[in-house]
Amino acid sequence: MRAKLIGCVFALLAGLGSSVVLAGEAHTHKEGLMAHGAWARLVPPVAKNSAVYMEIMNAGKVAATLASASSPVAAVVEVHQTTMADGVMKMSEVKGLQVPAEGSVTLKPGGFHIMLINLKAPLQKGQEVPVTLTFSSGESLTVNAPVKAMQGKAMSHHHHHH
Repeated sequence: MRAKLIGCVFALLAGLGSSVVLAGEAHTHKEGLMAHGAWARLVPPVAKNSAVYMEIMNAGKVAATLASASSPVAAVVEVHQTTMADGVMKMSEVKGLQVPAEGSVTLKPGGFHIMLINLKAPLQKGQEVPVTLTFSSGESLTVNAPVKAMQGKAMSHHHHHH
């Protein structure tokens, strides 16, 4: 049922053409790439970094590669992956995140995510953070990620950047 629903959504959105921007909802462009459920992590005003999460879906017949991301709210934007090594959570940059054909990749706390590094100003709850995803095909997709407080146990994780 979910696959059929997603197929209908892809078909509908694919017909809309180039970059559609809707707050926190589905976004698409002509390659059949969409982002859904985007949100940015609310961090204390003194924090210099934050993260953005979403599901990236690919309705196309060919795998897509997320080559880079950018946002006007941060000096540097990188795609990262969180891993556990010797009981310590570490984050490292990912070059070329694969989004499988007719599949998806979920960016979530404790996994893949987009790091906003050296924020230009503190993020405000409810603020919309524009994030542009650029794929190796040259296509780009802009997502507006509302700033939200972190929920649940993921709050207690300590991240170490290397």
